Amino acid sequence: MDFEKYPENISSLIEKVNTSLGQDRQVVITSCNSLEGIGLIQGDNALVGFARFMRGEECYLENDMVTFYTDMVSCLDPFEKAGEWEYVVRANNLLGIMSMNRGNAPFAMDYYSRALSVSRSHELKNLEVMMNLNIGNIYLSAGENDEAIGRFTNASELIEGLDLTPDEYYPYTSTALIGLSKACLKRGDITASEDWFDRLQTTCGDRLDPHDKLSVDCFGAILYYRLGKEKEKQNYIDLVRSEFTGEIPVLDIFDDIYEYMAMLQESGNADEFDIICSRMEALVTKTNVKNLERRVVELRLQNSRDKGDTEAYRELAVRFFELYETGEQENALMIRNMLRLRGSFNDLARINREVEEENKVLQKKSVTDALTQMDNRAGLNAYAGQSFNRAIQSGQDWAIEILDIDYFKEYNDNYGHQAGDECIAFVASMVKALKRYPGVFCARYGGDEFVVIYEGYKDTEVFDMAKDLKATILKKAVEHKFTKSYMKIVTVSQGIFWGHPDKGSTAWNFLHAADNLLYRAKTKSRNSIMMGHKLGDDDEVPWEG
Repeated sequence: MDFEKYPENISSLIEKVNTSLGQDRQVVITSCNSLEGIGLIQGDNALVGFARFMRGEECYLENDMVTFYTDMVSCLDPFEKAGEWEYVVRANNLLGIMSMNRGNAPFAMDYYSRALSVSRSHELKNLEVMMNLNIGNIYLSAGENDEAIGRFTNASELIEGLDLTPDEYYPYTSTALIGLSKACLKRGDITASEDWFDRLQTTCGDRLDPHDKLSVDCFGAILYYRLGKEKEKQNYIDLVRSEFTGEIPVLDIFDDIYEYMAMLQESGNADEFDIICSRMEALVTKTNVKNLERRVVELRLQNSRDKGDTEAYRELAVRFFELYETGEQENALMIRNMLRLRGSFNDLARINREVEEENKVLQKKSVTDALTQMDNRAGLNAYAGQSFNRAIQSGQDWAIEILDIDYFKEYNDNYGHQAGDECIAFVASMVKALKRYPGVFCARYGGDEFVVIYEGYKDTEVFDMAKDLKATILKKAVEHKFTKSYMKIVTVSQGIFWGHPDKGSTAWNFLHAADNLLYRAKTKSRNSIMMGHKLGDDDEVPWEG
């Protein structure tokens, strides 16, 4: 928004709003009322939108729910008419955050999806990162771990492609990596979870502000509890106790501390639970967000029940019911206010249909690799878990292959990046040809790596298809003068793991095994295939081709 175009009387009011936000409610409200009146008289949609947005943000900070929704929803139309798209995104984001804290994830997803759509349409890459992270966290809270991984992966890829300041880069990166670590832990892949967490520590280290560091340390305690590493867990518990004070913005960190408290309760750290829970209760009471108070009381209820403290349990049960009633009243107010501002039910349905169509387009873009038009890693994440679960339920065979281009770095460095892209696209076209077989899925894993999933095929059938792929690429005889192989053409190496999925394994266990087999193939001889059948057995003699 171009504030410099306004005369001194308006600029002075804008300055008052910006400097008083969160400090002096009365000055903010009065100044915004004046700006809104001027904007309406002059037909200045940007000014009207700004006045309503800032007044709504002040109410957000004050937890004045009804007024917040009124102003924040009503700023959207003037901002859209004025083309102030960054504010449109930020308004939808705040509406999503408040909806999530009030316990209404569907409304939150609606707002976040709108914000993501606008961010993509108007090339607001920084905000696109933020919205992917927020949507990832919604999926994470709903237990949709593969979807969450897709969003966090998208955010990570965007982050690496942007010229961000340290104040943007490290918080965004921390949120993405901790999201990936959490999602892996929740789906039972503890090794991958620890790997992501280690990468987070290496990348961000001591560069995080207190807010983000507390989030990391809460999860560190949870992770090492799951890993059974008592010493490391206790180190993080000590850090959280020192970092979690009354100064922390609890609305932004609540879920992290809530999960941490649940871990303390489960692990029998009663004294630590009481300390952290008391601090949390004091903070959420100040926010007046009843859903957050209710969740803390729910933990207290479970704790008193586990300890057999009947008197405390009865008192907490009464408090829980009171908070539940109040929360339902707040939700009803929120819904009525939104419906009133959005118009009729038909209008709301039309808006939702538009968002749904928009999301379908976004979903396709988010899982498609631009160079090869194959599914990307996010698409693989979404598909692999579903495919593996189908195989468990049906008792079908399941295999996963990872392959890469031999000596691709030498190809790329000597022929140039454009030729390197053409080489990747060539191999991709050969890999995609496997999709002619039912139950075969292909994705670009990253760089010159590709992944193929074979659902419902015997090991001999999978091995034959992999050999056919290798032979087809060889037959094309694409020149590679800089390869260390005597053949001087483009070749690939392939690692495959085939087996019978069960509830004790995951798609990512199979992929990890395939990756190890690829490494063994490349170590022994490029332009080769290795296929294994036994998880965790490094002594197995794999099939070679």
